[in-house]
Amino acid sequence: MERKSNSVLIRFVVASLFLYKFFVRKGGVSMLDLYVGLVSRQRRTCNPDNKKVRQVPKIWRDAVLEDLKALGLDADGMPVKIEEE
Repeated sequence: MERKSNSVLIRFVVASLFLYKFFVRKGGVSMLDLYVGLVSRQRRTCNPDNKKVRQVPKIWRDAVLEDLKALGLDADGMPVKIEEE
């Protein structure tokens, strides 16, 4: 019984160290990446006129819009139409 509990404790410690190293040391997923992903999937929006989905918080909106523009998406996460000459 004592040997089994030691094995469980060792597994718990190893898993905890892995999670600590992954999320704290590597940073995990940033809030900016999270909101860009939500907007690209039309779960959030940066467009104040769109009332169908929730808005991205104002403190993140400018940074999210910059990343969306770099990806070729608009404020609602839809592809931007490129005009051909």
